[in-house]
Amino acid sequence: MKHSILLTLGAVALTLTSQAQISFSGSYSNNFDGLGPAGTTYDAGWSAVRTNDGAALTLSVSTGTSTAGGIYNVGTAGETDRALGSLASSTTVPRFGAQLQNATGALITDLTLSGVMEQWRTGGSATTDEVITFEYSLNAAGINDPAATWVAVAGLDLNERLTSSTSGGAVNGNLPENQLNLSAAISGINWSDDGVLTLRWSDHDHTGSDGMYAIDNLSVSTVPEPSTWALLVLGALGLVGKRFRR
Repeated sequence: MKHSILLTLGAVALTLTSQAQISFSGSYSNNFDGLGPAGTTYDAGWSAVRTNDGAALTLSVSTGTSTAGGIYNVGTAGETDRALGSLASSTTVPRFGAQLQNATGALITDLTLSGVMEQWRTGGSATTDEVITFEYSLNAAGINDPAATWVAVAGLDLNERLTSSTSGGAVNGNLPENQLNLSAAISGINWSDDGVLTLRWSDHDHTGSDGMYAIDNLSVSTVPEPSTWALLVLGALGLVGKRFRR
């Protein structure tokens, strides 16, 4: 019995810590086009789980016509322009995200994040505004770590664009009318050198048939400290002075 308990605990620990990490040198961007029109392998550092039991979710390909809950490499059929999308159902409510490791050699205190929400399938309720909520953590072992401290940032939520829809159906998420621009600033996070920042989006089982919402053109970058700005300004002034002296 003792051995089986230890094996179970070891399996849980492996599940939490086995996620690959992205080396962050001050900026990171992902337009998910590397998935390709038929890719079913997550980009390095990314993963997805089912929220109710933590089971890993495989990546599927869709044009927005899919009705099964899951995580999707979504885009127009055969096109290289891709996004990473989520569709919730009563049995599968997805959570997806990535882990970045600070490789700058310094403490990071401020970040800017941006991206684009693309809606690829409409929801079935005109009275429920669907949302996939965004959070980050500095002490999570993985995207589904229940013991971690998670901080919500509404600016990166994937909010329903077509809120008046009353029946589920595929739409073209590449059209501007089916998109929303996302942006947020995080201050005072104290992301230590070699420390891991976990980003995650959590879907929810909304009323009626759910829509499919995707993240595209994600960008994460550091905000230079005031001292860094001062050095940059001094450097620029030095170059100007050097030119005048010539």
